[in-house]
Amino acid sequence: MYITGGLYYGYELDFFTEDHPGGQDLDGTFYPARRNCVVLAKPGQKRAMHPPYRCWFLNIATQDPQLQELFAQLPTVSI
Repeated sequence: MYITGGLYYGYELDFFTEDHPGGQDLDGTFYPARRNCVVLAKPGQKRAMHPPYRCWFLNIATQDPQLQELFAQLPTVSI
């Protein structure tokens, strides 16, 4: 199963809670669902999800320039 999300317009932090065969694709790079891995989707990134996987997620919509600058500096993935 492959779910396309098109271009992403906000920020989303996904924290994978378990190892699974699925994952996410951001701008053509696949990030597998690995326990304790965090993936950050940023505005303008092309995103697709590849279930199955389990994660906690946080969607952030902000127009605050200081927060946008902070998030822009964060890496896409943290393992």
